[in-house]
Amino acid sequence: MGNEIEAMGALDQALSALEPDERGRVLTWAVSKFSDGQVKLGAPGGSLRDGGANPDEENGDGAQGINRDQPQTFDRISDLMDAANPASGVDYVLLGSYWFQVVQEAESFTGHQVNSALKDLGHGSSNITTAYNNLKSRKPPLARQIQKSGTSKQARKQYRLTAEGIKVVDRMLAGKVEE
Repeated sequence: MGNEIEAMGALDQALSALEPDERGRVLTWAVSKFSDGQVKLGAPGGSLRDGGANPDEENGDGAQGINRDQPQTFDRISDLMDAANPASGVDYVLLGSYWFQVVQEAESFTGHQVNSALKDLGHGSSNITTAYNNLKSRKPPLARQIQKSGTSKQARKQYRLTAEGIKVVDRMLAGKVEE
């Protein structure tokens, strides 16, 4: 019991020095590292013990596992990547797309914009068009091409994530692995 009290005191002191978003990332990391699956982080307002909101319940907007009233916030695209833990190059492209459309609230984005941001992180796509073709060909599609400027194969293409693409990222952020 004495060790627990000391650990709580040390944790209180360490977390008190951080901003709220930094505290959230540290707590998420700590729970994933030390809980052995016994503790789940829930939606804001839920308890850590019971996992808060049930991530399998559908919210009023049709998205599962995310509270759209208080969505997760990310100051940097690297924070989003760390939270989602992408497993493949296409996952990085999907997350980069989510960064521009959902976090930055862009109406649409280009593959070039996404790939430039990914290159800055060291995860650029060797062929961004192929990655988007992969996302578009899934059933249901995770992204759509909405515009093309120019006539060549290398013309700038505008994309948007589909509702399903956003749900996939939401599930990644909730820690559920996509198959």
